[in-house]
Order: sequence, then C-alpha cells, then structure tokens
Amino acid sequence: MADMREALRKAGLVSEKQARQAKHKQRVHRKSVGHKGLDEERRQKEAEHAEEASAKRDRDRKLEQERIDQARDVEGKVDPKSLVTQGIIRGAMGGPKQYFFTLPGGQITFLELSDSGFKRLIDGSAAIVESHGASRQAYCVVDPSAAETLEQESPGSVLEKRSPDSFEGDRRGRPGRPGPR
Repeated sequence: MADMREALRKAGLVSEKQARQAKHKQRVHRKSVGHKGLDEERRQKEAEHAEEASAKRDRDRKLEQERIDQARDVEGKVDPKSLVTQGIIRGAMGGPKQYFFTLPGGQITFLELSDSGFKRLIDGSAAIVESHGASRQAYCVVDPSAAETLEQESPGSVLEKRSPDSFEGDRRGRPGRPGPR
C-alpha cells in the first residue's frame, strides 16, 4: 500500500500531505476495527470476488451458448471447439488419479483426473471427448449434455461415455481391476 501512495505522489496525483492523511486514516481504521473486523472485511471481499467470478462465468457461458445457437441457425452445424469449451468441466483434469481409456485405433491412453472428475466419469455424469483445440491437452472431460450434442454434430469425438449402471471395477473405484475376494 505504501508503494501505491509513493507512486501516486511521484506522479503528482497526490500531495505528500494527502498521502500522510490517507495513511493516518488507514491506521485509525485498522485500530478501531481490530483483528476480527479486518478478518471479517477480508472474508467479505473474498466472498464478493467469488460471487463476481461466478456471475462472470455464468454470463460467459450464456454468451457462448447464444453464439453456438446463432452459429447453428446460420450454418446448420456447430463448431466442435465451441461445444467442448461450453461443456468442459472445470477442475476435473489434473489430479492424482489416472483414468485409462482406449482410443478408436486401439491405443490405450490415460487422463490425470481430480477425485471429483474421476467420480463424475465413473458415475456417468461426465464424458471424455477430443478437445478440438479447446484445451492444451488432446482430450478433456465434459458434461453429458455437451457430449451428446458433440456426438450428434461430430461423430467419433466422444471417446468415453458411461451410463450410470455400466461400471466394471472393484469396490474402491478402480476401473478394470478385479475386487478382493
């Protein structure tokens, strides 16, 4: 904060007297509010930032959906990249669990997933699709509605999609390994 005051003073936007007064007001405010008050203010600011970020994500998602709908009306088809971008599940990739799946050519590969992403994939509430440039990786995890639309628009793009009752793993959630006997 002192650096900001100093930068404003050097730029000539604030006089030295105004900078001292602002510093004094800040110190008096900290003393009057105390540690608990400062913590509460910090929590409120964090909550406001989280709320703003959530609202921005919702606005962006709606705009992306409108753009997809407009493109569909004009062209009759949808860009696969925009479908993947709109349906991608944030936080599902890049975790401690490896999920192995087979590519159409028979090659076996894997994705590193978070615990929640792994669970969603096993439960059938997510699918693995080709990213079509929407992410740095070649494959990503999307929600089922985006996977269904992508399957209709671009056949072969959905690589792994489970129905909730098709789990073939052990009791610990590891796919393809037999359970203890």
